[in-house]
Amino acid sequence: MQENPGVDDVKIREACQDDLPALLGLYRQLRTRHPLDLKPAHMRAWKAMWAQPGLTLLLAETGGRPLGTLTLALIPGLTYEGRPSGVIESVGTEAAVRGQGWVAGF
Repeated sequence: MQENPGVDDVKIREACQDDLPALLGLYRQLRTRHPLDLKPAHMRAWKAMWAQPGLTLLLAETGGRPLGTLTLALIPGLTYEGRPSGVIESVGTEAAVRGQGWVAGF
């Protein structure tokens, strides 16, 4: 496996419920002063997220190695003939691949 993959090596998929530890690992790199150890509050939020219609968590990875994540929320709207709009939130990227341009694959 390459240390720093190129765009063609990155696969993007919907996260599954088993991905919570990997996602917390990515977020931990952004919040080094406040480690994100798995707590009951995380599990409650995780379950609520999975129950939320229109919410999708995406995970970018290569060879099973998590590289980045984001949460996409589709919100019903009254503009544009009622089409929903999207909000991207909770973006996290593996420190080793930041600034290399592969995130364009999202």
